[in-house]
Order: sequence, then structure tokens, then C-alpha cells
Amino acid sequence: MTKRSKATTKRPSRSISRRKLILFRSVGVLLPFLAFALVETGWRLFSDEDRDPYVNISPFHLYERFESDGAVYARISHKLAYAQDKVEFPIRKPAGTFRMFCVGGSACAGWPLLNEQRFSAYLERSLQDVLPERRVEVINASAHGFASYRVRRFFDELLELDPDAILVYSGNNEFLEKRKYAAFDLPVIGRLAGKLKTVQWLQSRLAGPKTDLSGDELRDTARFFHQKIKRQALEIRSDPDQFANVIAHYHHSIEHMARRAAEAGTPVLLCTVPVNQRDWLPIVSHNGLTGRALDEWQEACDLGMKGVLEGNRAEGIRHMSRAIELEPEHAESQFWLGRLREPDDPPGARECYQAACDLDYNPFRAISAFSDAVRSIADDYPSVHLVDLEKAFDRAAVHPAPGFDLFLDYVHPNTRGHLLITEEIFGVMAGHGLLPRPVSPDDFSRAGLAKDKSGKPYEAARDPAVQTLMCGLFIRNHQHHAAVEKIESLYRLATGNDLVPGARFPANWPPELTEGYDVLHEYLTLRKKRLLGADVSPKAVEEAKRKLDAYYEEKFPYGTF
Repeated sequence: MTKRSKATTKRPSRSISRRKLILFRSVGVLLPFLAFALVETGWRLFSDEDRDPYVNISPFHLYERFESDGAVYARISHKLAYAQDKVEFPIRKPAGTFRMFCVGGSACAGWPLLNEQRFSAYLERSLQDVLPERRVEVINASAHGFASYRVRRFFDELLELDPDAILVYSGNNEFLEKRKYAAFDLPVIGRLAGKLKTVQWLQSRLAGPKTDLSGDELRDTARFFHQKIKRQALEIRSDPDQFANVIAHYHHSIEHMARRAAEAGTPVLLCTVPVNQRDWLPIVSHNGLTGRALDEWQEACDLGMKGVLEGNRAEGIRHMSRAIELEPEHAESQFWLGRLREPDDPPGARECYQAACDLDYNPFRAISAFSDAVRSIADDYPSVHLVDLEKAFDRAAVHPAPGFDLFLDYVHPNTRGHLLITEEIFGVMAGHGLLPRPVSPDDFSRAGLAKDKSGKPYEAARDPAVQTLMCGLFIRNHQHHAAVEKIESLYRLATGNDLVPGARFPANWPPELTEGYDVLHEYLTLRKKRLLGADVSPKAVEEAKRKLDAYYEEKFPYGTF
């Protein structure tokens, strides 16, 4: 018999079609995103919690409720929110009322001016003029020393009071409170946390402990001012990672307010933040040079300052530019280069003043990154209307950048500044149709300006109380030239005479001014003579500096706020 060989028969395999394979792979890739979307949607539907991913602030209330004549009212009661002004308004907005809130720090509050002298009061009167059929409420709910993350904390509370608009003017206090950002707090994560609750939750769990802040008290402000008086750099400014997170945190806080207002259907006016750039020296200028490089930098800087004092701009620019080339991070060098460039190169001077502000290692002025964030957020939200105060102040400035022509000090506007703010806000509200009926920006009126005791329009430059306060502020912030000039101006205002060293001061003047003038005047005079090459003993300069340091030790032992 023939032996049959056993043949092995293979069963044909069932091949997966290319279309199904692509579908399976697509589902595999998309599944995590779909799961994330479901979690995020559920969180938004069933949770009202909206965490600040950067700091924990204990609960607080901006206002308290009380009853009067059968109605419930709100009284702004937080001690940092100028409770002494006794701002009150009905919880339930009366029919026919146009209600607007202004929120921010002391610059938005109008400090140190009285209620009727602030932009919010001018705005209320201007709006009332064009809306006589309505009751207009412009309620200033700003708080002393509040950063944007604190304003964010009570913003939602104001949305419940049926506002027709909310103005946000905030950014000068972002470096004020001592805090530490976790390593996980990166700018890109901060941006996502501003939009996604899932990211907020993950960041709160993975970033490690956050800084705990009191809702009722500002943290370590005495230490902050001590560091300012001692001219010490702040860690959250000098550490690049911390600095990046300050900017990200600001963006997150402002965007939170824009988003929540959009969800509530409430128009928001976002202000860029103008500051005194032209007449305010940086507090701390970083210099990382040592040895020969430091000596070379000092020589170039001194020769640049000599150019400033002599009016020799070409030589001054050459030497100050060399100093900046050696140490680009030194803020004050940029400031004086701006002064040297002013007459012939206004745009270049403006850039230098901005750089000097941005490079300050102990900042108490909003930096340009904050205004950039405001503009970016305004572009992203249709319900947000940009009030570009920074550009408005630039246009109105007498010099290439705003200075004492528009500010009382570093960030607080003077009377002219408040009028400018009022006109800008009115123009945006009228131009964007935010009022109950059509109004033209040209309808703005200054008829409601505050009056002084003589019946003339109020002007902060003629107010002795305000000017005395400014003198002390200039000294605390090491604005030595400005302090001497302000004390001399105040003396003329009080006596009608020019002030000379050794003159008798009015009896009611505070010692910090009278004693401060003499030590400041002596130190500045000797320093100027030395820079100009006069025969000044190094010992005399050292002794004048020792007196100045002793004055600061005695008058400002730890710092004030």
C-alpha cells in the first residue's frame, strides 16, 4: 500500500480592515481626552468650587449686611477696604439704578484723596449728568494693599449684587505679601488652571503645600517695608522661577474675574496699570559684578552721572551705556540713561524708564508684563472691555513717560491723573454701549469736580496734608532728590519763602521731614560735588552717608504700612 503523507492544512486568518484598525487606534488615543472631558464637565456641573492654585486665603467678607427702614443694606466693612469711608448701598438694586463697582488696590481706591476727589466720584457725577433719568451708583470697593489674588477672592461676591459693570484696576501690590510658590507652579500650568477645574485640583494635590494667607490681615507687610527701607531684594522678584509664577498668578487672577463675569453676563472693564516711571527711581538695582568688572562698571556709572549733572548728554549716554553693557540687570542705570536720552530720543527714553521699572528687585509698581496680561485677556473675552490707562497716561505725559505731572508718588494719581482716568473710563463705556442708552464719549463733562475750601477746583498740589504725606513717602522709598524738592515746595506753600539749610521749620512739621531735609541735603550736595570732580574729602562723604544711615535707623527701625 502506498503510504499517504499527512498534509497540514492552515485555516485562513481573518484580517482586520484598515478602516477598523484606524478607528480602534483613534479611540485608544482619544479615550484619555474623552475621560478628561467627562471629568471636567462633571466637575463644572456639580461643583461651584473654583480654587486659587497658588495661595490659600482664609474666607473674608468685604461688606456686612444691616437693615434700615425695612430694607437690607450693605456696608463695606473690611478694615483694609477703607471702612472709615462708610460706603453703604442697598443689597437689592433699586429699579432705575445703574450700579457699577470699582475694585483694586489703593490706586483704584484713590488714596490718599478724599471720596469726592477720586475718579470714582468724578465718574459717578459724569454718568449722572448724561443719565438724569437714572440713579447712578459708582461704588469704590477697593482695598489698601490688595493684590489681584485678593481682589479675585471677593469678586464673585460682588457679582451677586446685580452690577451693570465692574471695573478692575489692579496690579501694584503683587509683590507686597511674602509667599513661596511651589515648583509645580509653572506659568503654563497656571494658565490651564485658570480655565480647567481638573487642572486646579491636580495642581492643588501635586504642587505641595501652598502659602496660607489671612483674609483679614496682609502678611509680613512690616518686613516688606523694612526690606524696602534697607534696599533689599525680594526673593519672589530676584528668583526667576518665583518671578515667573508671580506673573502667572496675576494672569490667573485677572482671567478668573473676566471668566466669572462673562458667565454672569456682567460687563467688565479691565484697566492696564499706569505708574510713575519718569520721576521714581527703582528701589533695588541688581549688580552681580565683582572685582575689576565692578570697578569698571562703577567708573562708567559715575562718568554717566557726571554727564547727567553737567548736561553733557553725548558723554553721559556713552558711559551709562557702557555701564549697562557690563551689567544689563542694573535698574537705576537704565533710569539715568532715560534721562540722558529724553531731549533727543523720547521713544528710547521711554524704553529705558520702562526697563528701570521692570528690573526693580523690590517693586511696588506694576510691571509691563501685567498690562500685557490685561490686554491679552481683554482680547480673549468679548464681555471684557479694555481701558488702556497705561497708554492714556503715556499720551498725556508732559515728558516721554508719566511722572509727577500725573502722579502724587509712584502709583497714586494726582488730580490731573484722576480726571484722565475718569475720561478714559467714560469714553470706553459710552463707545462700547455699556450704558442704558446711547451716549457719546464727547458728552463727558468736568462740571462735577470737587472744590477746595476757597471754592476753586480741588488740586492735590495745593493740599498741605497730602503734600506732607508725600514727603514722608518719598523719604521712605529713598527718592532723595524728590524728597528734598518736595520739602522745599511744601515750605514755600506754608511760608511763602524759599527753604535754605538751617532755616526754621513750622512748629507742626513732623521731625522725620525737618531732620530728614538737613541730612538729605548735605549728602546729596557732597555726592554731587564729588561726581563733578570737586575737591571733596572722602571722609566728608562717608560722614554724610553715616548720618543718613543713622537717620533711617532712628526714624524707620522696622518699616511701616
